[in-house]
Amino acid sequence: MKTFPALFLLAILASFSAFTQTTLPIKTGNYEETVDLAYDKSKGIISGIISRSNYDNPNGPRISCSLLFLSSPQSKTIGPNKYQVRFFNEGDTSEAGKGYIEIIKTGINVKCYGRFSSCDNLLDLAGETGEPFGFSTAKSFISANTIRNAKATIYKTASDTAKTKMYLVKGNFISIMTVNDNWVSFEYMTFSGKRIKGWLKKEDVAW
Repeated sequence: MKTFPALFLLAILASFSAFTQTTLPIKTGNYEETVDLAYDKSKGIISGIISRSNYDNPNGPRISCSLLFLSSPQSKTIGPNKYQVRFFNEGDTSEAGKGYIEIIKTGINVKCYGRFSSCDNLLDLAGETGEPFGFSTAKSFISANTIRNAKATIYKTASDTAKTKMYLVKGNFISIMTVNDNWVSFEYMTFSGKRIKGWLKKEDVAW
């Protein structure tokens, strides 16, 4: 009768456990007023925005960061509930680096391969296991996008007559909730966690 070393058996059990791990649902919305997570089911793309600052700290220099992440179509996994993403710094269209978003029971975990953002001064995204964020508020975000034009006027509703004095500028990151013909409804998260909501013309958004 053949016998197997204990370590070999443990390795088999560990592999089987990882393979059979339940896939957790992707919850779109806010995570600790720091991360917006979006999911386009039709394209299978996960995207989102990380926004954080230390403006509430009166001591020391002010630091802020804004980082957008984007998965490939069909959200290819690199492990149980882990989806590979690319990162982009606000105001820069070139890829800043890679990492992954991990869906966990309490929220998400964000991991960057290396330090390539000012977010590193506020969050441990490049740490061994990344930075966890607890789920806060469910919202139907379908994608994270960038403002493409120099100035994008914000409207109260999807109508030319609902124009406001507020606007966003080229490079700003927004979370889109709905697309209605030539209009998109969105949320913009400021560094302080304040939410600006409204409508933009579709032509002002980079797709």
